[in-house]
Amino acid sequence: RYRPARLRQADAKTVGELNQRIRRQIIESGAFYLVQTNLNGAAALRVTLINPLTTEADLAALLEEIRRVGGDLSIVIRQ
Repeated sequence: RYRPARLRQADAKTVGELNQRIRRQIIESGAFYLVQTNLNGAAALRVTLINPLTTEADLAALLEEIRRVGGDLSIVIRQ
């Protein structure tokens, strides 16, 4: 799960909601495709690598996008 510093003390449901929003925004942008899963009853992001041409740079870009979107969205999430 993406969990920014300001939500370190937030409950799993709140962090799960943030991750659902991150996923939706990234998918709608067309930049990447992420799968959602539930871990202990709360949403989490899941990446499945299928393309053998996926590089470390691709994964680094995905993580950067998750952090960027998550940082923007975490401002509006209440603890």
